[in-house]
Amino acid sequence: MSDALAPLVWTLAGLLAIAGIAKLRHPEPAANAMARAGLGVGRPGARLTGVLECGVGAWVLLDSSALALVALALAYATAASGIWAMRRADVADCGCFGESASLKPSRLHLAVNLMAAAACALAALSPPPALGAAIERPPLEAMALIAGLGAAILLSYLALTALPRAWSAYDGGQEAR
Repeated sequence: MSDALAPLVWTLAGLLAIAGIAKLRHPEPAANAMARAGLGVGRPGARLTGVLECGVGAWVLLDSSALALVALALAYATAASGIWAMRRADVADCGCFGESASLKPSRLHLAVNLMAAAACALAALSPPPALGAAIERPPLEAMALIAGLGAAILLSYLALTALPRAWSAYDGGQEAR
């Protein structure tokens, strides 16, 4: 079971690190969203969140120990609680991915974070190998695995950022609430 969860865990860790990098580059959207939700931490708090997200994402990719996976689960659970607070405050943009993507905190956004937290907690029971295990494979297999992971991270990012906007344009402006 642990090997089966490895690609999912790596994808979630990579996605969290990307969100962290976005907050480090452009903390204003996250700082504004947190302030509107009553979590007034300002730009320094948004940047600290970005540092923590990058750190936890990298930690899991380099060493997917049970402790690292629990940290990843807690990061996604914390994100879910922030999304919950932002939904209650009717925040228009969560700031998860900085200025690169405006994302309304929707039920889907909340559900994705909760499912990610649950998957990481499940993986912590029997930790999968770290990303380094992919590099130890035969070269073509390693390249295919790394390329697949990159595609999975990119598609996850697009599913969270571009797909909701495209869907709301298709259904007459009604976003997933």
